Amino acid sequence: MSRYSQSTYTYTRQAGETMSLTFNGTFIGIYGAKRPGYGLYQIELDGRKYPVSSAYSDVPLFNQTLFSADSLRYGLHTIKLVNAGNTTLDVDSVAFEGKTGRDDEELIPVTTQDNELPFSFLPASAWRPSPRPGAFSCSSAMVTSDPSARAEFKFRGICQTSSHLKSL
Repeated sequence: MSRYSQSTYTYTRQAGETMSLTFNGTFIGIYGAKRPGYGLYQIELDGRKYPVSSAYSDVPLFNQTLFSADSLRYGLHTIKLVNAGNTTLDVDSVAFEGKTGRDDEELIPVTTQDNELPFSFLPASAWRPSPRPGAFSCSSAMVTSDPSARAEFKFRGICQTSSHLKSL
């Protein structure tokens, strides 16, 4: 676990299970491990299916780029990662970039914790506090094993930053 970002990852072991993210930006990157016993996956970005890729490696490799796309048209995009086999596939982190504000505005970074009001975990009954809270920023984290559960981050304004991983 210590080789993963924040000592966490999200994984799937069943063909057809998906992780999806809608974001506003110009870049998207999905990062995870490549390991023995890991298998095939496919990416779909804005309805375009990319060739099937493999997360298999003879030796464990961490923080590997599973997919990235840059120079996207600025705007709303949806990416989906699909487990294309009955093997393990994990996602450690997702990153995206986009414009924030106007070119003449100062950027003011804000960090929001998962226990603050903009976050909602739905349905609430499907989520529980992590059994290892000390591994996370501010010692808080929520986990689920329900594939239909979702996490939401709501905001108002012209600036946005968010990250989202859904446990399968």
